[in-house]
Amino acid sequence: MRQRRHTAIIWLTVAGLLAGTHHLNAAQERSPAGPSAGEQEATLLAAAIDAVATVKQSADSALSWLGHHFIRSQGDSVYIPFTIALGRRQQSSNPASVYIRAVSRSAPPVPPGKYPWETLQPVEIPADGLLSRAIALAPGSYDIFVAVKEKGVTPAKVGVVRHELTVPPFASELTTSSIILARALEQLPSPLSPEKQQDNPYVFGPLKVTP
Repeated sequence: MRQRRHTAIIWLTVAGLLAGTHHLNAAQERSPAGPSAGEQEATLLAAAIDAVATVKQSADSALSWLGHHFIRSQGDSVYIPFTIALGRRQQSSNPASVYIRAVSRSAPPVPPGKYPWETLQPVEIPADGLLSRAIALAPGSYDIFVAVKEKGVTPAKVGVVRHELTVPPFASELTTSSIILARALEQLPSPLSPEKQQDNPYVFGPLKVTP
């Protein structure tokens, strides 16, 4: 039986969905008392991305970028939910950390902590190995790096995926967001909290979209 797919055109304003999350926490960036566990995690993941960015190490073939959507937002930023597929060795019930960095392909290099987007978040690896997250960027061309590390695993294993992304401008009122082919649409009782929104980037207000 052919599976029915819904077409979802998101007209909602998504400003504020990622408010306050686009840079690493200040406590992770500098701590007079020495590096904490969170800082050590950030340093390890950042080093893995640096190695891929400088071609000292190839991206992990076990991780792949499955897709993304551009959602019109307020101001200059574009809300971009995306999904990556994790390799089998990443799939487990263990908690993990995901570090996301966006680097402009046209602007001069910037020092750490000044990237257009940079977050470190705890995650639970989904059973299907598909991990969705979201970023918000101004129109332009970027390299997106996503590093994933399982917690409590020795030796530490870090997977990195690199993807080139061109964010379109939404200058005209007639310009619309991406059309999302959805497997399911679900009406939620209320919008999610900011904490839960990070884990559910395809929730728009009270509407949950499953691509």
